[in-house]
Amino acid sequence: MSSRVFSGLVGQEQAISALDRAIYASTDGADQAMTHAWLFTGPPGSGRSNMAKA
Repeated sequence: MSSRVFSGLVGQEQAISALDRAIYASTDGADQAMTHAWLFTGPPGSGRSNMAKA
């Protein structure tokens, strides 16, 4: 189900899965809206900026 937007992110399967669920829950007619903000945390070099940009 992972979006092509995240295809360049390596080793971030859990984060990609969580974002995909949130994205598709808000677009498939479910009664859940995407939140207005996400906080990406982790140590330097963990891919926070790349995930946020994607």
